[in-house]
Amino acid sequence: MSEIVQNQYSSWQAENSAKFIYNGFIYVGQVDTNPEIPANQVRVYYIDENEQEVDLAQPIRTNTSGFPVISETSQTVIQIRTDGDYSVKVLNKGKSKEWYIPKASTLNGVITIDNVSGLRDELNDRAIYLTLAEARAKTDLTVGQYVRITDYDNGLYKVVSTSETGNLYLTGFTGGVKLELVPEYGYIDPVWYGADKTGSTLASGKIQEVLDWAEQQQIFGPTYKTTKYPVNLGSGEFLSNPLIVRDGVHFLTDGNSTILKQNTTGDAIRAIADVDNDEFYFNVVIDGFYLVGKSSDKQGYGIRGQGLIRQCKIKNITTENFKSGLFLERCWTLTVTGGSTYFADDVGIYWDGATSAVLKDYRIDACGTHGVYIRNNLISTETMEITRVKSQFNQLSGIRLEGIRTARMQSLFLEGNCKDSVNGINWAYLHVIGNEDYGIKATDIFCNKGSNGGVGRAGVYLDKLKNSTIDHLTVQGGIANGIEISSQNESVEVTNALLAVTGDKVINDMTDGFFTLQEGFNPYEFYGRDFDPTNPATASLIAGAWNSGAPRGIGFGVDGTKPTIQGFGSGTGGDIALNPEEGDVEICLGTGNDVVIGGERKALRRSGSNLTGLTSDNIIGINTDAGNRSYTLIAGQYKNGKIITIKKESASNTLNVILPTGSLDGVSGTTAITDAYGKLKIYCDGTNWWSI
Repeated sequence: MSEIVQNQYSSWQAENSAKFIYNGFIYVGQVDTNPEIPANQVRVYYIDENEQEVDLAQPIRTNTSGFPVISETSQTVIQIRTDGDYSVKVLNKGKSKEWYIPKASTLNGVITIDNVSGLRDELNDRAIYLTLAEARAKTDLTVGQYVRITDYDNGLYKVVSTSETGNLYLTGFTGGVKLELVPEYGYIDPVWYGADKTGSTLASGKIQEVLDWAEQQQIFGPTYKTTKYPVNLGSGEFLSNPLIVRDGVHFLTDGNSTILKQNTTGDAIRAIADVDNDEFYFNVVIDGFYLVGKSSDKQGYGIRGQGLIRQCKIKNITTENFKSGLFLERCWTLTVTGGSTYFADDVGIYWDGATSAVLKDYRIDACGTHGVYIRNNLISTETMEITRVKSQFNQLSGIRLEGIRTARMQSLFLEGNCKDSVNGINWAYLHVIGNEDYGIKATDIFCNKGSNGGVGRAGVYLDKLKNSTIDHLTVQGGIANGIEISSQNESVEVTNALLAVTGDKVINDMTDGFFTLQEGFNPYEFYGRDFDPTNPATASLIAGAWNSGAPRGIGFGVDGTKPTIQGFGSGTGGDIALNPEEGDVEICLGTGNDVVIGGERKALRRSGSNLTGLTSDNIIGINTDAGNRSYTLIAGQYKNGKIITIKKESASNTLNVILPTGSLDGVSGTTAITDAYGKLKIYCDGTNWWSI
């Protein structure tokens, strides 16, 4: 006994789509005959609830969902059976042919078709499984059979005549046939269809053919379309003209794929929607490519995204020798994660209109202007998130934000920027201009001039922002100023700042703004050059606070009061103190390695070697560039209430804090600071230590 459909709940579907064959006609006949002719038909039946065989009249009908039923008047879903081998033909409602299988036979209760051709997965898979080499070696492939190519992601192919056109085909078979890809689910590699991976001939034609085909194989998700076939470019070098990625297409690689731009003016990859015709691109994914431009003539972009691009992702991309690595306009809810851009002739990453967007885990090196330039020109730029970004050795700023509404930044490493000897002085390592309505929130920002950078304008420049906060900021290495805050800011809060600058100013301007230092005194570790309060040109603590030698009144204190500034020392050696008559903060500046805050001297020690604690220690800075280092507290020598801050002044290696006795947060022994530029602030209860 043979089952034509193994599962009675499986509906019949069209051969080359997922559409149900509703109100269709099923004919079953002798092998290699036309079962639509009554003389060729064989007995068919179903098993009723009493386990009795009940004959069926032909044609057998399908219901509105494509399930076989007893008859037009009795819509009970059934399982069609016959004895022995058979042929089957299925017509749709309009009597057009959807299926014809000349021979079907049983194998362990499951129908096969000569073990070679068969129905698609929706009707239980009956294709033969072969490698491409095995399929090309066969001499008996016939039109209408189905083959799954095991080394091509088990893709389903139909055997067709070589005269067929308009789809994706595998060639190189005997008998005048080729294999046509049947749309279902899986990935697809342009190399399978002839894209040259040696870099010697142009591959973009074949790659583009596959990208265009993938765009057509789409389904609708809850909010947007997606392709059923991600295009996964295999390992190799691909010489290419611009590749166009359209709505819903995922363009990926296994991580070993290099695209070499052939011409000097085009881009490597483009996703450009037609804004004039209200075209939107949703759910585009570009992942894993190494894109190489022309070092002799850096034109075009590594990836250009323009138009209304939404819900899209760019991941694990490396670009080199383009005008810009990424050029993005009107790209909403776009995520750029993992990757790097080197040697851009202009901006490393240019992004105009970055609403609800993310830039994360990215590195930018040696660009002709800014490392990153994010602006609000074409559309509103809101809720931009920038996390774990390293931008270094660029001619102008490391990161420039302009006209943004809200930005959250965390863990930024900005080194050696502002290299342009003429224009670099106009830009800060982190240069932010808002729109006067919103502010930024920034945490763990490290700015360092290094051996190759320029002094720049400042480590951080803030303009036209409202309600901004910066926490854990380091500016060092010879940058001109620590923070420059223009008069057009409203309410800027800075906590945990280490500003070690050798230029003219530590904190610059703030003429009318309201600048707040909060949460105690110890985190504010300002030190710099000698300070002469009678000479604004040499003021190192606050420049712009003087007008003809008299205080303007800078707003210190959480309530925004503007106390009198008084009590300065001579400016030539010794300690210089700035003590407001009222307000919440007292700041003193020392010329050596001591900082006086709130009337209490804070001892600062910095080293690139291991250090052993002193009872006078307050602030410890240890550089771990050359390897792991340690700071060892001395046993039983610290008073109740002692506070020490330990800073790892490097991105690499580990700083170990060793406790010979007692414990830290209940744990004895060693505590490791592994985060880049990490910090540990602890206090003693007379015996044990606790983190703050």
